[in-house]
Formats: sequence, structure tokens, C-alpha cells
Amino acid sequence: MVFNRKNFKLKEMERNLFKKVFAWVVAILFIVSGTFVFLFVFKGEINPIYIQLYKDHFSAIVGLPAAAFISTFLILLLKITEKEALEFSVLQVTFKGTSGEIVLWIFIYMTIVSSIKILW
Repeated sequence: MVFNRKNFKLKEMERNLFKKVFAWVVAILFIVSGTFVFLFVFKGEINPIYIQLYKDHFSAIVGLPAAAFISTFLILLLKITEKEALEFSVLQVTFKGTSGEIVLWIFIYMTIVSSIKILW
């Protein structure tokens, strides 16, 4: 296949569309799962044993998945708003592209989880 500008722009447009659609899917899943948890807790007919388990381990049942959703949403928001690949350095180690996104996701997730642990 011969490289030309038209194919490159088309691929770039497809990539940007995929990023936007994926970000919206994650946002919709977050809203739907939050609504489900709300309805499950306040409107659902559940076994009292599960209610006590839910109350005792709320941060693990709701907090950790919410932290993962929030971390993913922030990384997707960065990918959509920035035109260039994500690049940053930590302790003289440089992360570029996908490795930067993964490391930043882990950093954001661990920060949120640590704050849940400290504040809970």
C-alpha cells in the first residue's frame, strides 16, 4: 500500500471517532452502573445478609470499581483533548504513547484508592 495524505487523514479521523465513541461508552456505563447500584440499594428486595455485607464493605464494592471508571475516563479525556501522544518523565524514566497512558492510569487509580483507604 502506498502512503498518501488522504489515507493518513482518513485513518486519523477513524481513530479520533473511535476515541470519542469509546469515551462516551465508558461514561454511559459509569452512569448506568451508578444507577443500578442506587436502585439496588434503595429500591431492591435483597437478602439482609447482603445489605450488611454491602454496608461493611462499601468502599470495596463501590469505591474500587468507581476508581477504575474515573481513572479510565480521565485518561480517555486526555486522549481526546490532546492531539499529540502522552509523554512524561518520572525519576529519569520517560513514558511515551501507550506506556505513558498505562502508567498514568495506574498512578491515578492508586491515588484514588489510597484516598479511599485514608478517608474511609
